[in-house]
Amino acid sequence: MQTVFDMELENKDAWQDHTLKVESDYTKPLKFEIGTQLYMCYTEGRDIQHWFVTDNKLIIDFHYLVGNGRIVVVHRNPEPDFIISEQFTCDNEILGRMKKVQGATNYSLALRNSEHVARYIYSGAWISYQMRRGGSLRAKFEKQMTKEVQDMINTKPKELEEKEIISEEPLYPSIKTDYIQFKSYPELLSNGGRDSYNIVILGPTGSGKSSLINLLFNQTVAKAAPTAASVTRTVNYIEGTYVGSKELKKKKKNSSVEQG
Repeated sequence: MQTVFDMELENKDAWQDHTLKVESDYTKPLKFEIGTQLYMCYTEGRDIQHWFVTDNKLIIDFHYLVGNGRIVVVHRNPEPDFIISEQFTCDNEILGRMKKVQGATNYSLALRNSEHVARYIYSGAWISYQMRRGGSLRAKFEKQMTKEVQDMINTKPKELEEKEIISEEPLYPSIKTDYIQFKSYPELLSNGGRDSYNIVILGPTGSGKSSLINLLFNQTVAKAAPTAASVTRTVNYIEGTYVGSKELKKKKKNSSVEQG
């Protein structure tokens, strides 16, 4: 009997097309109300977890539609024996993310599964812990994946990609050393960064965490606003390289030797 893993491998050419392929026929006005409690939940299958977001009335997920496969839709079909992972409040940002994924048809266990969608709605991050290194799903597919496809794991589909940096202008143009040079916004920390330092910045709402990060980078890489309301609501990763005066002198010395 053919399994869902066999079907994924048969269609592995689709891994190269990392898009949602939203079809308007499956998009409808969302009826989730601002201020209501939402729940990110999952059910345990034999080898796969199925994830969804619900307000205990409506559900949005990669739902199986007979004859059409899995499509992100809103429905009222209850999920049995589910486990609540997170509880959160519906707001305009949440609704905006729901609108972006509703009608997605390009389902993939490896790159675009139900956990990716649920966590994206919840936090804005395209993550499936089942597909991280050592995860139950990754073990099923990794040997069949090229390096290019592996690099796509837990990265946003093309429709959800955001501009990599908020502002390229330096906050203080006179600063040339002793700052962090922006590199990227990774979705997760990886084993590839074991030789790097991880700096964790914690603090209450409005304490200036994002402003401090921007000062460290001498660039606006984190959203910040002079308000008591929270601007950054989730854990975000920002990757960069430290540019120090010693490194700069070393670089100049090496360059002069090469030229001499």
